Amino acid sequence: VPILIGIESLSSANLEKINKGQTVIECLQVIKFAERYGVKCCYNLMCGLPFENESDFIEAERVIQFIKHCIPPFDLEIFRLTNGSAVQRNPAEYCVEHLGIRQSLEGMLIPKELQSDYIPFFLEFESTLPGLEKRKERWNTLIQDWIDFYYDYAKSGRPKLHSALYMRKNEYVLDIYDSRYGKGYSVYSFSGLQRAIYEYCNTIRSFSEIVSYFNLCSEEEIMEILNSFVEKKLMFKEEANFLSLAI
Repeated sequence: VPILIGIESLSSANLEKINKGQTVIECLQVIKFAERYGVKCCYNLMCGLPFENESDFIEAERVIQFIKHCIPPFDLEIFRLTNGSAVQRNPAEYCVEHLGIRQSLEGMLIPKELQSDYIPFFLEFESTLPGLEKRKERWNTLIQDWIDFYYDYAKSGRPKLHSALYMRKNEYVLDIYDSRYGKGYSVYSFSGLQRAIYEYCNTIRSFSEIVSYFNLCSEEEIMEILNSFVEKKLMFKEEANFLSLAI
């Protein structure tokens, strides 16, 4: 039985704006564990948010590069403005103007003399920020590229043997195999403190937690290792929180 995960956005600013109550790294943790344990899940991402700016899109685009090995959204949902919502009540705060009846839908069905008395559920609007329609097109391309990558094995009729980012370990070494960015796998081998930190960050850990746990090591040494993982996109960082990504 598939489960529905409430993700909606991979932009920290957008999650805050829609009062989602979760962070980007928390979203990634759920998606990662669903991938690891074979949990069938569905989620969507929203585009066309009137308050989404170029920085928000670039952030989401960057985040997706970290999780190309995880299941993509089943749907790209175009934002619809509902009557009575916080966006409708506070249009300036949400970069919205020119609210009204949707002329391409209800506007074609309801006589003009009755439209002023009609209370629509969804409203037409314009964003005060530039580039909204272009970003919708870029969103479509971004998600389709993710879908094509993730399901490439199925399209070619090959069985899926491993994730595009997975790990193997023995008593001494942790090997991470990464094929998210090219043909074949790049292999990273970690032991000692590097391995211990990567495995400790299997769930979200704050920097203070990591430093406290590995208290015999210097903060500088720990941060150098964490930054190396993030640079290779083997680990995700949001503010002072870290999450290992290999399946």
